[in-house]
Amino acid sequence: MATNRCRVAGVADDEEEVHENSALEDGCTVADGLRLLGMRSDTDTSVFHEWSAALPAGTFDAYRSVVPAPDHLFFNGVTVNIMRGCMQAVPGADRELVSCSLREALALSGLRRTRPYNVKSGHLNSLTKSEWSAVLTVAPVCFQRALPTAVLQVRDRETPLQVVLSILEKFCSLVRATYFYPRVVLDGADACHSAPNVDVLQRQASAFLAFVDTSMRRRDCVPFVSCLDKPNLHRLREVYSFVLPRFLHIRHVRELFFESAHQPLKQAALSGNGHDDARRAFSRMLETESFSRVATDPAKFNLPQHYCEHPGISKQLKEAAALYTRVGQEWRVASGVLVEIPEAARAVAAHHCSAGYEIPWRKGATRGNSDYIRVGDTVSVLCPRDREGIWMVPVASPEEAAEHGAAVRFFRTNAFYASVSGHAIALVHPFLRSDADLWTVDVSRTLSLTLSSCVRRSLALHACEGDCDMASASTIQHGAAGEWHLFGRASLYPAVSG
Repeated sequence: MATNRCRVAGVADDEEEVHENSALEDGCTVADGLRLLGMRSDTDTSVFHEWSAALPAGTFDAYRSVVPAPDHLFFNGVTVNIMRGCMQAVPGADRELVSCSLREALALSGLRRTRPYNVKSGHLNSLTKSEWSAVLTVAPVCFQRALPTAVLQVRDRETPLQVVLSILEKFCSLVRATYFYPRVVLDGADACHSAPNVDVLQRQASAFLAFVDTSMRRRDCVPFVSCLDKPNLHRLREVYSFVLPRFLHIRHVRELFFESAHQPLKQAALSGNGHDDARRAFSRMLETESFSRVATDPAKFNLPQHYCEHPGISKQLKEAAALYTRVGQEWRVASGVLVEIPEAARAVAAHHCSAGYEIPWRKGATRGNSDYIRVGDTVSVLCPRDREGIWMVPVASPEEAAEHGAAVRFFRTNAFYASVSGHAIALVHPFLRSDADLWTVDVSRTLSLTLSSCVRRSLALHACEGDCDMASASTIQHGAAGEWHLFGRASLYPAVSG
């Protein structure tokens, strides 16, 4: 039987090689020494070592998960540390209000059971990467609208709370610029042309790290900013120095796209015997990938159709994700009947529908298994330049989307119905910009919007300018002020969209 051989470090080429199982001092062997170092004699055959050899030098010099798992670094790492520092800097009497503001924003985002902060224990809860990315999207606004003006703004000096909130805002801006992937048909040609390149992102990351470094040198900020002094923060530079120059966009190494598929891989690695778990997990992924490719069309792989009728194979095919871009599903009206129809919505619908057609009013619309919009929600769509609709929202065609001036506009839904041809129609009020970051709803205008694949869910959070009160542990009673913060694809809503 062949015996594995290895060379002891520092031994010249002409000196004698040592067998792996040969005895060393005190009865130890080379295998024992490698085991004490957390290595095996065949460690160099693992998948990550193969990646390290294939990619340029230096890519894996930092933490081993920067390339295959950047989402963990950004959200489970840095985001959690920044949120911990922010909650510690918030006065104890205001933490419950901040927690309520976060919970309400996450509930409007579709995460009704997510609770980032435990008021009683004073600690952050354990969340998934998707949930932390949603928290990062809304957190700057939630702190701003929940805290009193006297706490946020102090004359003649910058408080530690203001410092950590500035860190949160700058990191959120950096993540948005890093993760946003504009598309012409959804965001317009201008958004694609103005997307930051690697050099811009590197400068922005350096400015963020420099600001954190300056903040850490302030004596009054040490108790809060010290939460950031972790390896995760220092590994950010590796992402912008090594990963992005090679892959050009973080999208190509993201794992949130396959987060649900990542769980079986972790189970495959943990259920192994400790020998090359990474390769075993990748083998399991290849098996799943095979099912995914077969799911497209069994005939293309010379598989008889009756093979796929086996109960086990059928179950795998139903759970497999096809490895190609499918045509997006169409919007359709939901089953809930809308009883109270606004008069303006009736008038607009009657203008578009033929006489005698009994309009089926609905409470919402759905697309697939995830997208659902209801009355009062916010949607966004790309509109052409210098076009204002009287009865309908002007939606940009592919040619108009490629022109200069096409911009994303936001609307609040008022009612839904199905047209004669079966298309889902939403009656909407347009949002008008009132400030750099604030919007108002023009309730005097009601427009008809045909729900197509370019219509996307968005999020509107009330500005809460001093006239809002906490109604319960998870809801806020909003005042009469009608200014809103809007979140679309460029603001990473839905969370880490792309």
